[in-house]
Amino acid sequence: MANRNQFKYAILITYRDMESGILPGFVAKAKDKYKANFFRVQLDSGTKEAKSLLKGFVDPNQYIPTGDTLKIFISGHAATGIQYITDNSGNLKMSIDDLVDILVRSNA
Repeated sequence: MANRNQFKYAILITYRDMESGILPGFVAKAKDKYKANFFRVQLDSGTKEAKSLLKGFVDPNQYIPTGDTLKIFISGHAATGIQYITDNSGNLKMSIDDLVDILVRSNA
């Protein structure tokens, strides 16, 4: 396992309103640290689009070469219970099972 400060790539998985309302400082720091190696996957459009985006990022022929280190940040609220991740407004939610499916099916 890589040292927590030695990751070459990072991906933030969250909702748009979390990014702008809760995480602007985090996003700015991540952009500064990872530069062009910082990617974002927004869950607002559902699992199919999120899977597609994440799969593209982890494809060694596109962005992240095989063997390079990757850190994944997941951010959302769990106001509806531990089985869901919600956006800041509480209107959008995704099950933890769907989130795991996004990660597994995209080989992240």
